[in-house]
Amino acid sequence: MFLDKSTPRRLEGRILIYLPVDLGYALQIARGIQRFKQLHPQLHFVRSQSNSDLRQIRPDSCLGAIGFFSTKTQFTILKQLKIEHVVSVSNRVAGVPCSQCITDDIRVGELAAEYFHRKHYQHVACHTLEALTFSQLRTKGFVDWMKTHAGIDTVRLNHVSFTEGRVKNFPFPLGLFCASDQNALNIQGMLKSHGVSIPDEVAMVGVDDDEHIAPFIPVPLSSVRLAGERVGFEACLMIERMHRGESSGHEQKLIEPVGIRERKSSETVAVQDPLVRRVCAYIDDHLSDLHDISELADALHTSRRNLDRQFTSATGLTPAQWLMRKRVEYAEKLLMETDYTVEHVAERSGLGTKPRLYLSFKKAGRPLPSILRREKKQQGFL
Repeated sequence: MFLDKSTPRRLEGRILIYLPVDLGYALQIARGIQRFKQLHPQLHFVRSQSNSDLRQIRPDSCLGAIGFFSTKTQFTILKQLKIEHVVSVSNRVAGVPCSQCITDDIRVGELAAEYFHRKHYQHVACHTLEALTFSQLRTKGFVDWMKTHAGIDTVRLNHVSFTEGRVKNFPFPLGLFCASDQNALNIQGMLKSHGVSIPDEVAMVGVDDDEHIAPFIPVPLSSVRLAGERVGFEACLMIERMHRGESSGHEQKLIEPVGIRERKSSETVAVQDPLVRRVCAYIDDHLSDLHDISELADALHTSRRNLDRQFTSATGLTPAQWLMRKRVEYAEKLLMETDYTVEHVAERSGLGTKPRLYLSFKKAGRPLPSILRREKKQQGFL
């Protein structure tokens, strides 16, 4: 709840913002902070991008600070500046001496694991940046979910794993989870230099959905979308609570990731049967205009009986069930990523009408469109 002008301890003054300018996640956080400022025009934000910039701030001039604070040097400078209310929005290291508003990194890993499991991957791996806490937690979430819910052991890879000799020994098809989009960009380059096909042999998922990286690398990257704007907004609320004496200054708030934005790097299903792979590809290309499974069988020059038998054996679902699941997933994606009306989403996804979309979501156990749109506003401020 925001303070009004009658509140005795109204949040007013300058807040130091310490964010890198070359990181997409930081830009999302900055948008959330800007949204908070729109509701509190009496606030002024001071931007800083390096330790040398921090040292130029005049002591006692800022009532609080929000940023990627993780080093002893940074906290020493903040103490010299007499800034008491500090919120770190970075999870690079554990045990920082201030409040934190950060992504739930274990949940990030779990989302990636669930995604690969839905795509029937029996071989999965992750690449971890061992020195960084957020990377360790994302790996833990991925590894634990795969073991507990799918009974699959995750292979842990490092940069040495991507030498030519070792790449040839990877179990294909492989689902590869990378701790960040930048990490995935580097690995994708190494895989392609060794002739590995993405996504047919290695499907990749990164983290951040960095607008400067994920859509533009050679094979556009599927990525876990973080609620950066919400992190920025909630960090401002934490400063407000500290200013009012309602927080000890050492709390931690975890913000759930929004979901996965799928791109070409993982647009495949981990099955070996050529017919089943063709079925999946055909369904993806004809979600809105495929009328029945007999039409699908004719297009692929096989019998309906043979199609049902081979597809069910490989995936555990009938072609009709697979088609409906893909339509519901695509409809959910459109609801979360666009402002299309529900009627238009139903038409685009192949579900036809608004009542049929609602019925299909109910049968699939998915949230209703109104709930998804509300989550969209709360989590990502999109």
